[in-house]
Amino acid sequence: FQKKLMERQILLEERDYFNKREKRIIKVFGDKPFTIELPDPQEEAFRMKAYAGLEKVVIERQQKLLEDELNRRFPEIPPAPVEKTQAELDEENRLAELEIKKQEMDRKYQELLTNVEGEVDAFRKEEERKREQERQRLEQEAYENRVVGIFYYDKYYGRLQFKLSVKTKKSAKGDYTCFSCGYSRLQFVLELNGNEIELRCVGKRGAPCSYPDYLYLNRFSGSINQNGTIITGYWHGNNDPVTMYKI
Repeated sequence: FQKKLMERQILLEERDYFNKREKRIIKVFGDKPFTIELPDPQEEAFRMKAYAGLEKVVIERQQKLLEDELNRRFPEIPPAPVEKTQAELDEENRLAELEIKKQEMDRKYQELLTNVEGEVDAFRKEEERKREQERQRLEQEAYENRVVGIFYYDKYYGRLQFKLSVKTKKSAKGDYTCFSCGYSRLQFVLELNGNEIELRCVGKRGAPCSYPDYLYLNRFSGSINQNGTIITGYWHGNNDPVTMYKI
């Protein structure tokens, strides 16, 4: 409404200005066509700029006067405070209590979540430790059990043969065969310390052999390679080297 009032006032002033100017021109020059000299463009631009500034000042002053008059006639009345009913007050109290309970539940949930995360992390570390121990145990067991298997060697161009059957890393059985005398079976206790291996005979059964090698089959000392495929050493009392190959 204020904007329309100002626009209408400006239009009325402009119309009155142009009407008066036209009357003055007719009074001086008559109503016949005439030619006049146009003003200097720079002077006209300066004049228009000055007129625009003056017009802006007039409009702002009129707007201020209009606002002051409206404020004087229609002063702003602050809204009266609205009294809340008892039901509304009870609802606000209930919502406040619910918010407090929610915050308490959130706090307990965060504490529980922290405890659970700690327990999960401890459980995970314990499981990793157990898996590492199990892996090391299996590796150690595989390393020690590489001696398990059947090893074989012969002497005197196959006339004497020895087959060592290792069932576990603690015990072994040996088959000593002489194709001239007969066959003998020996029971050994096996001791393995890293790559060092020792066989100790705890029992012999079967026919003895006339070759002196049979007398030395009481104790063997040697070593096994990393892959568990070759045993090298000697029988105590006999300096001849012995090499057993895994079958």
